[in-house]
Amino acid sequence: MVKKSAPLLEVERLLDLVPYLSVNPYISLRELAEEFSVSEREISNELIALSMCGLPGYTPYELIDVSFDSGYVTINNHQSLDFPRALSSGELSAFLLGLNLIKDSLLNSARHANESQAKIELVESLMSRLLKCLDIPIEVELDKSSHFVSEIEKVINQRGSLSMRYLSSEEDEARVREIAPLALRREGLHTYIYAFCFDSNAYRSFRLDRVESLTAIPVSSSKNGSVELPRKESDDAGEYETKPEKMQLKIRKNKRRYAELFNLESIPASGQVEVSIFSLSWLVRALCAAQDDVEVTKGAQISPLIVARSEKILALYQS
Repeated sequence: MVKKSAPLLEVERLLDLVPYLSVNPYISLRELAEEFSVSEREISNELIALSMCGLPGYTPYELIDVSFDSGYVTINNHQSLDFPRALSSGELSAFLLGLNLIKDSLLNSARHANESQAKIELVESLMSRLLKCLDIPIEVELDKSSHFVSEIEKVINQRGSLSMRYLSSEEDEARVREIAPLALRREGLHTYIYAFCFDSNAYRSFRLDRVESLTAIPVSSSKNGSVELPRKESDDAGEYETKPEKMQLKIRKNKRRYAELFNLESIPASGQVEVSIFSLSWLVRALCAAQDDVEVTKGAQISPLIVARSEKILALYQS
């Protein structure tokens, strides 16, 4: 049997005090302490806590009125708490989210397997009962990226590699890559995997929340053992980025907008600028959106890509 903690026992006493005092008015503080097997000081502190409980609004009209200054305990304004609390859909949803987090932590716990299974069944039973009370059924699904961290760290320590399905913001599609992860780093609101990408044959950074799935590759089948990774001079984030490609553009109008888009301090009157591009896919999308505002004056290799994307967009309209 699991031993209950002091805070849990205190909560149980608080829940028992209301019905007990409602049928035993004007009981002495000493008798009340003896009944609940605590000292008079402890029961006094719990009565003070009880006086701060009530219904939402928490004005003197909604709080429980507890008095024990004379040495005898009285309780008023508790009748509304005698009825079950009706939770709103929002409150039920928040409760279900909390229960789902508890269930997830129990599933990931390797200790006390039998005890955890019993708790999981209790949580699932309560969740199924609460779901029936909702007007509109909801489905709770946790962010899977948090579960990838331990697997990635394990592969890093083993100097192994991963097969990863990754959704690229530049290409608007998910594809499978084989990477040799080197580090996990937190930057701003996101966690990034810094790795060597065998498909690109270069160092890359990948946002963890864009990873749809990943699988550790056995060392015998991994490219990591047969390919010598390019040497890095340092572990700075910049060492993982690809080298930029220079492109010359002519900005015809909306110069302020494109100065921000291409990270330029200013655009001359001629509109001729040279920009550093890390992703041709991103540039193709930007130029298609720009229509005739921007012209590529040097870098003809991008023209077929723009034509192909334009034809693809036109086909969507025709369908």
